[in-house]
Amino acid sequence: MSLFQAREWWSTRAGTDEEYDRGSVCVGNIDNAADNAQKVIVGSFQGVLRIYYPHSRDYRIEDLVLEQNLEQPILQLEVGRFVANSAKLALAILHPRKLAVYQVSSVGGQGTAVSYFELKIAYTHSLDRSAFNMTIGPFGGVSGKDFLCVQSVDGVLAFFEQESFAFSRFLPNFLLPGPLCYVSKSDSIVTCNAQMQVESYKYTVLAAAANNVDADEASKGHGKKIQVDWTTNIGEHALEIRVGRVCRSLSSTKVDIIVLGEKSMFCLKEQGSIRLQKRLDFFPSSCTSYNASSEDMGGASQHLIVGSHSSHLLVYKDVVVIWAAKLTVTPVAIRVANFGSVSGLVVVLDDSGHLQLCYMGTDPPTSSMINTDIKELNYDDMNAEHAKLLAVIKASQNDERKEPDHFVSLRAQVPTQLDASSEYDDAEVPLARTDSGQLVQVTVRLFVSYSGRNPLENVTVTLQPPFGIITPQTTFVVDRLAGQQTPLVLPISFQCRSDITPATLTVNAVAAYLSESGEPRSCLYSFQLPLSLVVKVIPPVKTANYKLTLETNRLPPSIVSLFEELMQQSGFASSYAQQAAAANVLTVQYHNGVDVTILISKNAGRYRIQSSVFEALWLITSELANRLQRLFDATVSNEEPFKATFQEPLPLQDFFVLIDHHFKCRMDLVTSSNALKDRAHQYRVIQKRLLIRFKDRNPTPLSNLDALMGVTYQQIMNTANEIQELQQHLRAAAHRLSTAVHLILLLMKLRFDMDEDSFAVLQSHLSPHVVDTLEQGWEEYTDAAMVNLLRSSLAKNVREQTAVPGNLVMSADTSKLIRHINIVCERLAKGAKLVVKSDKDGEPLGAGKTGRNKADNREKERQRSQK
Repeated sequence: MSLFQAREWWSTRAGTDEEYDRGSVCVGNIDNAADNAQKVIVGSFQGVLRIYYPHSRDYRIEDLVLEQNLEQPILQLEVGRFVANSAKLALAILHPRKLAVYQVSSVGGQGTAVSYFELKIAYTHSLDRSAFNMTIGPFGGVSGKDFLCVQSVDGVLAFFEQESFAFSRFLPNFLLPGPLCYVSKSDSIVTCNAQMQVESYKYTVLAAAANNVDADEASKGHGKKIQVDWTTNIGEHALEIRVGRVCRSLSSTKVDIIVLGEKSMFCLKEQGSIRLQKRLDFFPSSCTSYNASSEDMGGASQHLIVGSHSSHLLVYKDVVVIWAAKLTVTPVAIRVANFGSVSGLVVVLDDSGHLQLCYMGTDPPTSSMINTDIKELNYDDMNAEHAKLLAVIKASQNDERKEPDHFVSLRAQVPTQLDASSEYDDAEVPLARTDSGQLVQVTVRLFVSYSGRNPLENVTVTLQPPFGIITPQTTFVVDRLAGQQTPLVLPISFQCRSDITPATLTVNAVAAYLSESGEPRSCLYSFQLPLSLVVKVIPPVKTANYKLTLETNRLPPSIVSLFEELMQQSGFASSYAQQAAAANVLTVQYHNGVDVTILISKNAGRYRIQSSVFEALWLITSELANRLQRLFDATVSNEEPFKATFQEPLPLQDFFVLIDHHFKCRMDLVTSSNALKDRAHQYRVIQKRLLIRFKDRNPTPLSNLDALMGVTYQQIMNTANEIQELQQHLRAAAHRLSTAVHLILLLMKLRFDMDEDSFAVLQSHLSPHVVDTLEQGWEEYTDAAMVNLLRSSLAKNVREQTAVPGNLVMSADTSKLIRHINIVCERLAKGAKLVVKSDKDGEPLGAGKTGRNKADNREKERQRSQK
């Protein structure tokens, strides 16, 4: 991109392991010196403020005149007249929750005789919201002083008239904060929103508008609303916004609003229209404008410097690149100022703290390519190689990537009956056995095939059985898989644990391999284990603590036809099969002793599922619903499609009991972990004291420290064993909660008649995947998901949508989570929809508009367009 390299005049490293951004540097006569000498002020995200006074070539230690740790991240620095009744410059520092204004004074002399600078705080403003950036200027047309405007991460502009807070306004239609700039010519605030639109707000309009921050819903409707002065869509996110005069056709009374985008550079007029646009062939990082000579400049009086992520500086005159130079760093902030006797030095700062003062020189880069191999060029070979490379580039840039013709496929053959016997027995895990003492086991045949001609090597097949299902081997490595031949058969046996109620019967199998071209590929396949692996049929049980009823629009089938494979289990009495078929009652028992009973009505399509354990209802209820769906879908009938519903109230109280139990297990684990930390700290302190006693030349009594050390060690071991037991209890509670969430989701789907899209949204917020850590667990992220659901799809008004979310921390109890789940269920019961479908005209279904009204509206729009 450049033949020349920027020449370094002065450079230093502002700290180590510190981070910087676009607002981390500013230049100005911050100490108000009589000779107007410029200083470089740098502030890092780690909270360290540094002021440099470069007055000669090369860095010297005395150039660092101030270094102070403010102990808060520094987001942005600005220099201006921020102190009342004073024309001197001051330093404004933006922290995440505070805006501070400092006065800097020199100590030890003036000019180059300065020993160091002293930082005195003038005033501070506490911020109610987390800050993002700020801008300064003479808001309202004041003279001789500067005001400050701070933008928060949730879209609130807070204005400060020096020591006094003026007002704050919430920007309309806000999602994410963007760059901020003040245009003094039009007295307006310019920013870029998340919709890639540059917006301008008049300061007088913002000041006269009604307060829309932290106001109740009743007061928000009164007073003037915030009106956007103008909006311009630039089609990409803005990185930086500046005010200057760079266009040649600019009159003497106009200014340019320079917007640096991700791929383009825009110059906007004061009214918002695009004056010119430049498409960039590089990724920009920052920009700045500087005063240039007035010769042959037309109406422009400034040039624009743009930094790139390829470590280049490009100087633009209008839209023409007049100079480019290579840097040794990637600039995140660029400024231009005079230092010493040199005018127009470029101040460059990168994200790691490398600070440079450089100028555009003519030193060529040292990494130039020199061809030392002198030989005759073969243009035919060059053209052939060029065509080949172009084909490779074109194929790699194609968005519609073609899938390979040859691939690995998996297929499973799952038996419906159990194996006759088994020799596998894991002593660490209790496994289920039949009445005759044999292991309950089923062997699945997994077929692995390859459609290519050449064989594959090192194909790895990995199995993921559900919790509660055991397999002796989960990983199989196929050294050589032949193509287009008989599939390879992998016999895989599965056993069931006798102490857990399984939540699902789905097994995931993944085959990972390298294709013939060397690309990594994978194949995912899922299959269902038979229900007879986890349950067995027992005589009917009448008593139950938990019951639920499913209703259908079809007459019920025979219980024997629905669960035929269970009736055919070995050892099952044929007389009881006839009795179950006559009574339409089936009771199954998990291998941990929990029973579930299905009662089928003889005259109506009503099914009662009952059990002594709440979470045990899930697997049988899901299996019953799926089998009914498959049975009636396969039946050819002129009746309406099969539909199952749940008309009873949701069993939320039973669900909340499992949530409280899971949360209590987490709290117990946290308490024991803290106790272990305390005992470990106490043990280390005793060790240090004993070590001091043993190293002392004059032995002193141990004062029972050795006995205390032994007691502490025993407490550590006991606490560690307790934590291990609590972790096992937590895993069991998490499994029970996951099973209960599955059941609640199914009942909510049937209760509120959800389609697949709405159910997918609900399942993504009320997740059945329970993952816990010491910092965050299922309760925290589920509560956050419920709050997000109430503020988006189920929101009642705009106030709920604009509410600020809280921090994701572990709470003291589950009351908030339970309340939010109840609110979600109440709003769904009142008819709220998670996914609103639209008709072909874009109107929501059921919005109250008839086809006649829509036709009238279209006719009116057509007549207006003709006028």
